Amino acid sequence: MASTIERVPQIANSRRGRSFLGFDYLERFTSATYELVVTAASDWADKYEWGKRFGHRVRIKVTEEDKPFIEVFRENYEDDEDEETDEIVAFMLPFPRLPRWEDRLTHVSEFCEGAGFIIVNFIPDDPGNSRLKDVQEPRAWIFDCHLNPQISVPSNPLHDRLLTNIEFHGALQQERFSKDSEPEIIGNTRRIYISNPNGVSILSLLRRTPASQVDGFRKLFANYLSPSPVPELSLRETDWWTPGFVIECNLPYLAISTQDRSDTRILSKNKNFRARDDIAFLNLKSSTTPRDQQQSSCVPDNAVLHVAVFSLMITGRSEQYSTTVCLDDEFFDQESRLMSDEEVLSVGGREDPITLQPEFKRARSPRAYLLVALDRQLERIVDYHGNVLERLKNSIEIYIAIPEDRSPAMEEWIKRFPLVLNKLVQFNSSLAKKVSHFLTDDVMVGPDEVPYGPLWQGLQAELGAIKSLRAIKRYCTHLRDINTGLEHLRDAFEDVRRKRKNDYAAEQQTRDRTIEQVTVAAFGLAIMNLIAQVYTGKPGKDDSSSWPAYIAMVVIFNVICISGISCAVDAYLDPKS
Repeated sequence: MASTIERVPQIANSRRGRSFLGFDYLERFTSATYELVVTAASDWADKYEWGKRFGHRVRIKVTEEDKPFIEVFRENYEDDEDEETDEIVAFMLPFPRLPRWEDRLTHVSEFCEGAGFIIVNFIPDDPGNSRLKDVQEPRAWIFDCHLNPQISVPSNPLHDRLLTNIEFHGALQQERFSKDSEPEIIGNTRRIYISNPNGVSILSLLRRTPASQVDGFRKLFANYLSPSPVPELSLRETDWWTPGFVIECNLPYLAISTQDRSDTRILSKNKNFRARDDIAFLNLKSSTTPRDQQQSSCVPDNAVLHVAVFSLMITGRSEQYSTTVCLDDEFFDQESRLMSDEEVLSVGGREDPITLQPEFKRARSPRAYLLVALDRQLERIVDYHGNVLERLKNSIEIYIAIPEDRSPAMEEWIKRFPLVLNKLVQFNSSLAKKVSHFLTDDVMVGPDEVPYGPLWQGLQAELGAIKSLRAIKRYCTHLRDINTGLEHLRDAFEDVRRKRKNDYAAEQQTRDRTIEQVTVAAFGLAIMNLIAQVYTGKPGKDDSSSWPAYIAMVVIFNVICISGISCAVDAYLDPKS
């Protein structure tokens, strides 16, 4: 039991004890069936909007796509050669300027503060005496592939392997297309995954983004770096620089972590980048129950409820030419999505860290890739939110089982429990609504489970797309179920609080009546004492001058006594008092 308490429940290690022995066979199968798939896709290309707008006929100029937007901006918009361009301002602010984008610019600028200096002055780490072994440094992965497995992509020693932050920057500095490439190409698909990105990661991406993809990257940075992240799920067209598409997927969620596994990234003024709440108060202990009879803890003693974000963006000019970037918070996970080189050798292949599936040389199309990634991430979020719900249930059961206790811990619980509960309700319900809206209004999934959205038709030809779509619908239902459980928990909390409040009111009433009884008794004793004093002060028979004053005092005394006794009796008999 103790070992269970000391750790935060996590998703089971999906790679442990598993190997990809069928990896080569799957690649051969994929290559063999490629012609069938591409034939079906070509037949539908002119039938559906997606194929008409982003089909296989768009040719890409290599020189344009290899030139970063920042260089284009300097060449075209700087009047003075000595003028230094603010890269983040030039990249993040669209024209005309809008108030919301001013705020987003501030967020990106604060997050990337000092990143340029680090890139220039970084001192490589000594493997024998690592300075960064305990540092929460980002890890990255880059992979280039093609929709057609028969078209090879030039190898790169920095691609398809685990990269440090500086190695990632170096990989991005290399041109995407080799010098031997033709002036115009049809396709190339790039995937980038970064775990726990910092300012250097974001600035490295910003500096190497081509102009045709700026619109998508702007939204990616704005979504991921927001202090109050909100769910986003959409596929839209863009014509900011050249015609293209942008797929946005921003999924904020809550997960139980511990203080030592919390996010260490900060914004300006030492403000935490990701919000977190101390939830150790859920571990209630009765001050009147023996320790050996106490119930087990709900969460670790240093537990926190942490905000995390999974942000995915896919942008491109055609189905064949696109870039996928995933920024992911996984500081609280015991197992990283990124496989080390040793893990790759042990299991016989590498998983795509975005889709958590074995990697193939042939890329999925952008729409299918999004659905697979969304499917896998929603599975994890449902597990995280379900875990928090179970912990809250356990805590309220402990609270109910504890006898009447007015300790500070109980008072803190009754104050903070609804705040944590409401936060989970907000995150879970907003995510469920966004996924539901995505399915019904964007993808427009019909009763036959076929998408009818203008840009989503024709997915039947995409490998695994319909299967992932069904899974997304299922996880959306699970999110709603969690929301129902949270509402029941909220009702249970209100019942408990109401009962404790009524019990406290009854206890207070009993205490007040006891005080009244003591007061009446004290009043009676005071009267008896006054009677004795009055009797003692009675004048003698021969003292005729003192009798009028004495009689007046007796009359006043009787009036006071009768009035006091009447009030005391009325107060005692009145049930409202």
